[in-house]
Amino acid sequence: MTQAQTILRGRAWNFCPTPDLETLWKNLGQEDFSGDERLPYWTEVWPAAISLSTWLMDHPEKVASRTGLELGCGQGLIAMVAAFLGAGIIGLDYEWPAVLAARKNSLLNRHSGKPPFFVQMDWRNPAVLPRSLDFILAGDIFYERRFVEPIAAFIAHALKPEAKAWLAGPDRNTCNFFAEAVERFGWSCRLIQTETVPPGPRRTAGVVIHIWELYKGEFDGTDRHPGGKA
Repeated sequence: MTQAQTILRGRAWNFCPTPDLETLWKNLGQEDFSGDERLPYWTEVWPAAISLSTWLMDHPEKVASRTGLELGCGQGLIAMVAAFLGAGIIGLDYEWPAVLAARKNSLLNRHSGKPPFFVQMDWRNPAVLPRSLDFILAGDIFYERRFVEPIAAFIAHALKPEAKAWLAGPDRNTCNFFAEAVERFGWSCRLIQTETVPPGPRRTAGVVIHIWELYKGEFDGTDRHPGGKA
């Protein structure tokens, strides 16, 4: 079991012990790789979550007093930071163990604001009212191409026309596919930040993370679409 702490802009965020990712991976059975893969990515606080959470702390006005959602919440860091900044936010994950872990972490990191509401949900079958959200947040959810179209459809379904989404992740070709997918729904992407997240307790090297902003309308030329590498 591992326990972690992440410090963002001087504030510590603590995480309850979780099973080690490598140990869980070794214990996966064949059924975990058939159909919808049940891979335990939720056990880690990934660099993309750290980068996007830090960006939110630098731009609290993006979410304060607004209602939003985090896609693929995992350990729940992004949703907890948004709630700390004054947002009303739902954190959703496909994996029930992730939802339980995020709820425990939320209790561990109590603050004066309204805590996130963590739920299990499949983004292919959204239990969210159409055009009801002011923002959507996500960290490193484009690690497989099959996720691209459902995520683009979910964002188009859930966001208000004037709303925005902010997504963080490393370079991957799937980011290009996502930009094309959201355009089919009338949305566009622009790059707003690139940074290197320093090494952590379980990472020996820094990781380059991009943050993209999604907005309604055609690409306005202020920065490039998401690029990507394999």
